Amino acid sequence: MEKEREFILYGLGNFPKILGEISKITKGTLDDFDLHLILSEALSNAFIHGNKRDISKPIFLRLKLEDTLIRFEIQDSGTGNIKLMVPEEISEENILTDHGRGLFLLKCFTDSIDFYNNTLFLT
Repeated sequence: MEKEREFILYGLGNFPKILGEISKITKGTLDDFDLHLILSEALSNAFIHGNKRDISKPIFLRLKLEDTLIRFEIQDSGTGNIKLMVPEEISEENILTDHGRGLFLLKCFTDSIDFYNNTLFLT
């Protein structure tokens, strides 16, 4: 069974509603905690770093579900001129810092993470 959906967010205010819709689509494929963590980290990064907290700029969230494989694309409205560095590990003294921890968590909770231009690809 293949399902595709696209959501558009302006800021993060609609995140709970969109999370509920995605949870229904992925039911039985991905744990709700994992889903919440993955999407909250990815969308927060897009809003804060890509869109510079500008609620007038859209964030596109695309979901593709093929059997038990879930793919997310999170596209912000930034320039895409950043080099994404995903840490291999987080040191004890940096566990509470604002930078890098989210990408590390995404790496831990997904099979693959990639970034091209202003789009984050998660499988």
